[in-house]
Amino acid sequence: MLKVVVFSENFQKAERFVSLLKSNEQDSDLTKLNLETKYFSTQAELEIRSFQEPYVEGSFAAVILDSEEVETWIKSNSELLLQAEYKVLFSNRKELEATLLEQEIEVTYQDLEDFKGFIKEESELVGLSRVREIIECAAAPYAFNEQEDTQSLEAQVDTFEYLLGKVKSTAKEANFLPDEERRQKALDTIQQLMQHFDLD
Repeated sequence: MLKVVVFSENFQKAERFVSLLKSNEQDSDLTKLNLETKYFSTQAELEIRSFQEPYVEGSFAAVILDSEEVETWIKSNSELLLQAEYKVLFSNRKELEATLLEQEIEVTYQDLEDFKGFIKEESELVGLSRVREIIECAAAPYAFNEQEDTQSLEAQVDTFEYLLGKVKSTAKEANFLPDEERRQKALDTIQQLMQHFDLD
């Protein structure tokens, strides 16, 4: 599951940001973001961190909420941000973009106080809409891995159920078969079980 870390100087602002990011969801849990696209559905784990506690373990996507100290914070945490799979700064100050391009941090603009829903400008998603789109892109590999794991598990269960059925039918037939044929069927069944469990 993708971890999305929202870095902010102001905890209330971060909570408001996350609740607006989830505004099209019924779920009020601020630690999970439900992602539904036409290709997959999954969840991302959300975590709010203050600028004073920037350490993050493992892979993550970073969402940075703008503040007066944001440029200084970004420079002093450049090593941490290098580890982030995706980085986006959410701001209402357009002059920030030029200074952040060299850090590979995308900047998207919207005033939280003016939020009226997810929007597009000139066919491009902006603000919270763009942040959500970035999180969906970051979550896609995790979602496809989860789907593959589920499909793989279902296939294994189907195979195991087939083998279990074969053991039962072999046991039932054993009462009515000559010794040699019974032994051969039992051997075939044991070999299939051994192959399934990688014991051969």
